[in-house]
Parts: sequence; C-alpha cells; structure tokens
Amino acid sequence: MNHSLIKPIMVWLGLVLLSAILFAKTQIHDMESHNRLVNTLGELQAVDATLNQDVIRARYRLLVNYDPLVEAIGKSDRLLQQVRQTQHQNHGKGSHSTEIDTKLARLTETLKQKAVLVDYFKSDNAVLKNSLSYYPLALQQISVVETTMGATKVRLPAGLRQLGPDLLGGILQYIQSGDPERREAAEMCVNAVRDYAGTPALRPGVEHAVRHTEIILEYADRVEAQLAQILALPSARQADELYQAYATEHEQSMREANNYRILLYLFSVLLLIYTAYIFYRLRDSVHALFREKVRAQVTLHSIADAVITTDVQGCIEYMNPVAEHLTGWHTAEVRGQPIERALRLTRDAPSHSVKSRTTVSNATDETVTDKKQQVLLTRRGGTQISIDKSVSPIRDQGGTVMGEIHVFHDVTEERRLASQLSWQATHDLLTGLVNRHEFEHRVEQALADTRERGLTHAVLYIDLDQFKIVNDSCGHAAGDELLRQLGGLLAAKVRDNDTVARLGGDEFGVLLESCPLEQARHIADNLLHAIKGFRFAWRGRPFDIGASIGLVAVDRANADLTEVLSAADMACYAAKDGGRNRVHPHDETDPLSISRRNEMQ
Repeated sequence: MNHSLIKPIMVWLGLVLLSAILFAKTQIHDMESHNRLVNTLGELQAVDATLNQDVIRARYRLLVNYDPLVEAIGKSDRLLQQVRQTQHQNHGKGSHSTEIDTKLARLTETLKQKAVLVDYFKSDNAVLKNSLSYYPLALQQISVVETTMGATKVRLPAGLRQLGPDLLGGILQYIQSGDPERREAAEMCVNAVRDYAGTPALRPGVEHAVRHTEIILEYADRVEAQLAQILALPSARQADELYQAYATEHEQSMREANNYRILLYLFSVLLLIYTAYIFYRLRDSVHALFREKVRAQVTLHSIADAVITTDVQGCIEYMNPVAEHLTGWHTAEVRGQPIERALRLTRDAPSHSVKSRTTVSNATDETVTDKKQQVLLTRRGGTQISIDKSVSPIRDQGGTVMGEIHVFHDVTEERRLASQLSWQATHDLLTGLVNRHEFEHRVEQALADTRERGLTHAVLYIDLDQFKIVNDSCGHAAGDELLRQLGGLLAAKVRDNDTVARLGGDEFGVLLESCPLEQARHIADNLLHAIKGFRFAWRGRPFDIGASIGLVAVDRANADLTEVLSAADMACYAAKDGGRNRVHPHDETDPLSISRRNEMQ
C-alpha cells in the first residue's frame, strides 16, 4: 500500500470509530424504564397518602377492620421493591446514582418506621376500641349496687347518678376530639367518682369504673401520639424528593444523549466529506475510495435518526432509510427537488408553516445554522407526526458552505406520554375530574383575578349524604361507580368555563368563574336538584342520593385560598347540621356557621 495513504486511512478509521462510539452513547437512555419508574413512584405516593387517610379513619372508628392498612403497607413495600430493582438496573451508573441511593434509602427507612408505627397503632387502637365498647357496662356496675342492695336500703347518691352519664359523655367527647380541655374535664369527673369509693357498698363498682376510665385515657393518649407520629413522618416529601432526583437524572441523560447525537451527525458529515476528499486527491484509487464512501453511507444508514442532505440550492441529494420511512418518500423520487417536497413542516398550529431550509449560497455560518426545533412533519399521504429537527451546514475544505444536513427523529410517543403524565398530575383517575391540587391552583388564580380585575367568583363544596351507605352495603366497586356517575352529572350541569373537581372521598368542589352570588346560588340549587333526582342502581338495588352544598363567594373580601376553602367547608357542614340536602351560603353571622367555626377552633 502507498505510504501516503496510511495517514488519510487512519484518520478515516478514527472518524468511523468515533461515530460508532457516539452512536452507542445516543442509545444508552431507556425511556420505557424511566416512564415505568415514574409511574411506580406516583403509585407509591398515592398508596402512602391512602395509608395516612385510612389511619385517620381507623382512629375515628370509620374503618370496619384493618384490612386496608395491611393492604396499603404490603402494596407500599412491593412498589418500593420495584423502584429499587429499576434503579439498580437503569440508574446504577448515572451521575446522580449516589444521591438517588441516599434518598431511596431514606424513603425505605421512613416507610419501615411507618409500618412499625402502624402495627403499634392497630394494637393499641384495638384495645381502645374494645375498652370503649365495654365502658358503659363498667359504669353500670355502680348502679348495680342500688339493685342488689335494695334490701339494705342502699341508694346511689344523686351526684353519683349524674356523674356516670357525665363521665361517659366526657370520655367520648375527648376520644372524638382529642381536645386537652375535654381530657381535663373527664379527669375531673373521674376524681369526683373516686370520692365515692369511701362507701363500702359502692367501692367495688367505683374502683372498677375508675380503673376502666384510666385505661381508656391511657390508650387514647397512646393512639393519639402514634397517629401524630405516623402523620409526621416525611414519606410524602421524601418520595417527591426521590422523584425530583430521578427527573434531574433523566433530564441530564437526555441532554447528554442529544449532545452525542448532534456530535454523531457532525462526525457523520465529516466522515462523508473526508471520504469525498480522499476520492478527489487519489484519482488512481477509485475503487478504494468507493469502498470508503460506502462505509460512510452505511454509518448514516445505521443511526436511529433521519438524515437528509441538500446541495447549495437546497435540493435533496440524500435521504437515509429512516428519513424515507418518516417522510414516506424514497430518495429516487425526490432527488434534485427542493427539500420542501419531502419535508413539509408546520408548528403545532396547522396555519403556522416552518421553513425546511435556509438559503445557503454565499451565506455565513450564522445564517445557515438553525436551532433545534420541535415541529410537525406532514408525511406523504397527509398524516402528521411530531419531530425534533436540527439543520447544520456542509462545508468544503475552505469553509465554503456546500449544502445542508437535516437531522430529525420521531418524538410523537414521547409527547403523548408527556401529555398523559401532565393530565394524570392534574386529574382524578377515578372520575376524570380535576383533582384537589389543580382545583386549589385554579381557585388561587381566581383570587388573583379578583384582586386585579375586581371580578366575583364562587366556590361550591359538595358532600354526598348517602355515599357511605352505598359503599358499605355494596362495596368499593359500587362506591367508585357512583362517584364516576355523579362526577359526570355535575360536569354536565355547569357552564363550559366552570371547574368541577373531586376533592377526595365523596367530596366535590365546583369553581364558578365570573359568577355573582345570586347566579351561583341558582346553579347550586340546580346541582342539588339534579343530585336529588339522580337514581343510582347497583345490581338491581336502587339508592337515593343526597348532598349538602356549601357556597362561598370569591371576592376581594377573601384573603387567601385557605380562607376560601375553610369558609366553603364550614358552609357545607352547616348545610349538614341544618338537615342535609340543602344549599347553605357562607355567612359569618349565621348561627350554624358560628357553631361550626367554634367546633373547628
């Protein structure tokens, strides 16, 4: 071999090797694994939130048994195991793997602590529940003396007779509220009952009742402390931090892959140009140069992105198979024709066309190079796909622009997944309505709009009155179906610019934009009438559904989101206290609202 060919050939081989390395670098990111991991984390956060809700429900005796707690703990453990496996497979060598491992370890430890606390909570809460069930019998032991000792004329003191019901009521009020003042009142009743232990005939019953009361207070304090510990655990925050760490790593990986892809395109172009350069210099080595050029074209064929090259006039010279597949045109059909023939681009709005090329004759580097764009490609046949596209100049040895290279790839599926994730983040998966987070965001926007433009809006807080009967008697499937049907009913009964949201459980919220209070009351009455007229049937069994609706105006009198939602909640509970199946506008001077506010304080 001619020694003068060794250096050019070595350079060419180096370009091929570097292109292969860059190609490998562009393939390292696994989008499917990332999406699976993100979905698993989202499901883990939802399960953790449900566990907290079920613990609260169990504390206030709203759960029949602890099966939901056991199921949530088990599901949380399985999801966490899936996250660990996926992280080990796909992120072990990432630049953020140490940070992710640390955050994952913290979340794992927190969930283990929560599982232990839930076990203690179940045990102590069961003791408390059983003690409360038998507590009236313990108090009745005092009055037994009056019956069994009737022959000796032993009668209960009038004060002791009254202390029994007072003690029972005080204990139950403390258990329900957790208010320290209620506990102090209960202890005062206990001490008052204990004073009657000096009477021999009363001593056994009094001591039994006092001991039973002390046990209830002890376990109530323990259960309340365990509940506070469970809810204080930062599992939700740690899960969100882990999600953010994964998102950061994903973004960095995508940026690196895109950078490698651009480098790959440039090196591929350089490889093609260098092959042509060798052919020009070594006319006596035509066959060897032909093989080199074939290798360069194979490299372009092997990359995962579409590539189109044009001459200085913008006419197509080359399309790789990926470009032919995405555009629907074969190279032979469009070679020598303007690139707009095969590459018809528009932005998301169909009326906004995008130039496929720039004029390159006598152009500088700055005028010929476009930034990366995300546009719509109209394929042969009329169908459209989303693509990421970039264009770079092709220069000769002297730096003169000889043409362009257009590089693009299909991102339709990525955009669909991004849109799906965005929808899931703002909507309730069961009903398809807006979720609480998005609802609160829109109410905050309405408050800002009120402050800036002086418009009046309204918020409705809807609580179903018969949902628990359906859910308990027919099961969760029936309850879910009822929520779906009612969600659709509410959405159909409001205006197009209004927002209907599921806030959680059987609670719904409605934001009525640009709606005076009188009109809002009319809409609320229509919704209540529609709910009352709605007949839900499950497996042939009909149910009548009712609702209590709280109405609050969103105007300049409202300070912030918390005040609006608190007022709507108080109005809803005032509607319940007023007899249910009614609409109650919020009024600071209303007796029901005052009573509800005092209870919350």
